[in-house]
Amino acid sequence: MIFGEKLLPKVLDGSKTVTRRPVKPGNSLHGPDWRPCKYEVGRTYGVQPVIKDGPGKGRGGKSVARIRVKSVRREPLGHQLTISEAAKEGFGGFRAFRDYWEGELYGSYDPTQLVDRIEFELVPDSGTGS
Repeated sequence: MIFGEKLLPKVLDGSKTVTRRPVKPGNSLHGPDWRPCKYEVGRTYGVQPVIKDGPGKGRGGKSVARIRVKSVRREPLGHQLTISEAAKEGFGGFRAFRDYWEGELYGSYDPTQLVDRIEFELVPDSGTGS
């Protein structure tokens, strides 16, 4: 799972335990185009930093740790986005989360946009040096 430079340290220190990922167009809650989230509960995934420059720019670099997915649910972006949820995302409040989503990740914030809410835990001794 790829994380940008602002959020990667929060994943590695355990203060970010939830991520929301947009559901791609044609991937709705119902109908023939529906596909489940690619991240599965109970599985582990490599934590990768974003490649900033050169070949592969924007993709994930070498894995620096592993996380285990604890839960996945599909919901509107603004659904139950409380102060507690913003903290699980690694932010001090809703406004900071929204500003990051809009200003640095996706260019806009639509509370009705479908996302996959993925809760995870850092796998101990998975390359973080601890």
